[in-house]
Amino acid sequence: MADRQTTEVDVIAPSGALWGLSCVDGHAHAVDPGAEHPEMGYFARCGHRVLRRIALDELPQGSRCPAGVPGSTR
Repeated sequence: MADRQTTEVDVIAPSGALWGLSCVDGHAHAVDPGAEHPEMGYFARCGHRVLRRIALDELPQGSRCPAGVPGSTR
């Protein structure tokens, strides 16, 4: 499998979203901070959960969730 270079477009979160690093799977997940979330965590756009104690960043820390990367297979 050929590695492709990551560009700035690849790492920018979808409109209005921020990135949260999951301590469960070690992937960065896009989170909409303005959406309704349960008290203890965030629901990422890919469907995964991210704990609220995790800081949300403009750029992903670590590798992106495979479910949230266009063109990837799970």
